[in-house]
Amino acid sequence: MRHYSWGILFGLLFLLSVPAYGEMMSVIVSQANVTASAGRDSKIIFTAYKHFPVKILKQSANRVLVEDFEGQHGWMDRDDLSSALRTCIIKHSGGVNLRNGPGKNMPVIRTVDYGIAFEVIENVGGWIHVNHDQGTSGWRYK
Repeated sequence: MRHYSWGILFGLLFLLSVPAYGEMMSVIVSQANVTASAGRDSKIIFTAYKHFPVKILKQSANRVLVEDFEGQHGWMDRDDLSSALRTCIIKHSGGVNLRNGPGKNMPVIRTVDYGIAFEVIENVGGWIHVNHDQGTSGWRYK
């Protein structure tokens, strides 16, 4: 009976470490290749940079089939992703102003282009405090 209990425990721990289908995850390395098939030598479709969010569609060994914010599908290494980070991505085609603080009266630090991903630091009254891997930090409205 004892051997079964340990087996069940390890099985549950394994299941908890596997991403759930539909789960949102983010890139945790500086850049990660997204490929056309599960094989590592497959054609690279695009490169995802740190904080880039993806939805998990399927798992195959240590590779996962993902969907990005534009609906594009590809395969990534599971170890390049984490569900622990809260991230966001700029979806507005004209870019988004990052401000010095949470409010429209705060000075604009810079305008950020479509497709740039950020780590979310905090939310305050509809404003999101974000940080980019290359040092840009500021506030944007939801």
